[in-house]
Amino acid sequence: MRGEFQARNHRQLTDSQMSPGEMLFRGVANQQSLKKRYKDLLKIFHPDNIDGDNLVILEINKEYDYLSQYLV
Repeated sequence: MRGEFQARNHRQLTDSQMSPGEMLFRGVANQQSLKKRYKDLLKIFHPDNIDGDNLVILEINKEYDYLSQYLV
């Protein structure tokens, strides 16, 4: 599975080819930056906020779970 992560990280995709989760976590390279981005995104998109969106939260959680497996 590590090869899948490396291939996914090194592919050259345009924004229209990336999932929303991939776009939101673009540039995250370690566990510390992953956690910070995750917390920041939850503050912005939490459903209780005016700009909140439950579907975006689901994408954020999905991508966070995926990345947390590979980033140390």
